[in-house]
Order: sequence, then structure tokens, then C-alpha cells
Amino acid sequence: MSIGLFSPETVEIMAKYGLEFNPMDMGASVRSIQDKAWEIQSLIESAKDSQSETVKVANHPYDVKASTDKSAMAVAANLMKGFLTACEAAIDKNPNVAYALKELGDAITGYFQEEVTYRRLKAAPTKAPTSNSQMDVLYDDRKVLVKAVQGLILGMPMLTEACEMKDGKVKLPNLQGAGGSKKSDAPTGRYAKWSGKSVKWIIDGTEYPGDTHWSDLLRLIWQGADRVGKKASDLFDPIDKARKKTKSDTEPVTVTINKHEVTYQHIPEVKS
Repeated sequence: MSIGLFSPETVEIMAKYGLEFNPMDMGASVRSIQDKAWEIQSLIESAKDSQSETVKVANHPYDVKASTDKSAMAVAANLMKGFLTACEAAIDKNPNVAYALKELGDAITGYFQEEVTYRRLKAAPTKAPTSNSQMDVLYDDRKVLVKAVQGLILGMPMLTEACEMKDGKVKLPNLQGAGGSKKSDAPTGRYAKWSGKSVKWIIDGTEYPGDTHWSDLLRLIWQGADRVGKKASDLFDPIDKARKKTKSDTEPVTVTINKHEVTYQHIPEVKS
């Protein structure tokens, strides 16, 4: 690696991902950095689309308050006691129920993890509802690699020939806006097209405000354990597919999702 071309931080991050800059093949080297930046971008988008949680957000306002709520802890303890008592009775009648409950363990854990994530979102909409500890690393690594590619291209424009291009420019993840802000709760990636538009949602005949958060809409379509693992794409993919067949951007589309009738429409803007 030509260390003189990069800052110590960049050298460290490149080594972390097994990247090397070969002066004898600079084109392939810069392309490998570009590809890795997009690989990290995909990880970020997948994580932001998901409501799953891997690490507790200990300093989130919801967690701070919930962790000291003794009343809630007592209620939870009683619920758990009742649940386990019912499980024990069922197992006594049919020992195979124990195996079935064990198989459902991940779903039960997932349900409560996603409930906590949702309650964080409701308690503090502007704060990240899932752990940022791992996400921050991805954001920082992506930024370092993007800056590395930009620096190489600026100093050696001929390297653009080896890069993936878009609209005449080297294609790189956007470090700002949709998919770029760590703290933003806006839709990311291809879902960003819904952000800021006047829209109409109708689910099973009931209309909901256009700014209704997608996680609230998921709760109308899937309930309880059936909601575990559901993410924005489970709502937007069918809509996206239907909208591709429309003749205009404001034409409403109606799709069936989990036996629920969902209508989505961009409301035409009224020009003053």
C-alpha cells in the first residue's frame, strides 16, 4: 500500500477491509475501494430499513425512563409468572409443548425487541430507535472510503476510467440526505421518494394522515408475533410494484397486503 497517499485513519480502515492500493494497478485499487464503500452502504440501508435490535440503546430517553419504572417491572413480572404457569400446565398435558415453545423462543424475543424499538420511536422521534454503536462504525468507515476515492480521483483524474460512473460522475454513496444522516428517521434509499410528499393512506377503508410513520402502518397490517421481522420493504415493495403500472405520479394504487386492502396515493399539489 502506498501509505503516503492516505491518512493514518484511511490506512487503518483500508487494512480493516483487506483493501490495498497497488501503484502498479491503481485503477483496480480505486475500484475496489469504491466497491467496498457501496458494500458498506448496503449494510447501512438494510440496518435502517429493519426495526430489529442487536444492542441496547442504553442512553435513549425511553430506556432511561423505562429502566427505573418499578411499576412496569412488577407488571412484567406478573405477566411472566402467569405465562410460565400456563406453559407448565400445558406441558404437563402434552410434553411436546415444551419443544414447540422452545422453537418459538426467537419469535417471542423478536416481538419484545421490536416493541421496545417502536416505543423508543414514539418517545423520541428524532433519536435513533435502534443501537447506533455498530451503525456509527459503518457510517464512519463509509465516509473514510468515500473520501479516499474522491481524493484519488482529484489527484489522478485518469482513474475515473476504472470506476463505476453515473451521470458522468464517479458513483459514490451520498454522505448527506437520504441514507446519509445518522440521526435521521426519514425513509432511506429508494423509500426516500415518499419523504416530504403529500400522500394519502387508506387501509381497510380508513384514511390515515400522509405523514403517518411506516412503523405505525405495519402495526395495522400485522399484529402481535406476526409483525416480528417486518420492515419498510414489506409495505413499500407491493406499492412500488403497483405504481410502476400507473400512468401518472398521482394515480392511486390499491394492493392487498396480509389480507388487508391498502391504498396509496400522491396527492396532486395545488399551485397558488
